[in-house]
Amino acid sequence: MAVLYSLKFPEDVLERLTEFSAGTGVTKAEHIRAAVVQYLDFHAGKAANLQRLAELSEFNQLVLDQLVRLQFPDLRDKILDAVDERMEKFHGK
Repeated sequence: MAVLYSLKFPEDVLERLTEFSAGTGVTKAEHIRAAVVQYLDFHAGKAANLQRLAELSEFNQLVLDQLVRLQFPDLRDKILDAVDERMEKFHGK
């Protein structure tokens, strides 16, 4: 059974949520419910451990960098350029 509960948001957060919802075709309420469930699952240990993911990412990055430096040093700059392009394309950075 669902229970009605109201929330107050700062205007800028509500604006971002409204724009996001319009772009996805999913209601604001659905996004909020999903975010709350994800938050609760994370704190209950049921979701991805961000610290572990960060450590794995750093380990993989270091190992791959060493392999490229040793085995393909001529490709290193091209790979780093491709990484920058993908970061901009997929992450806006």
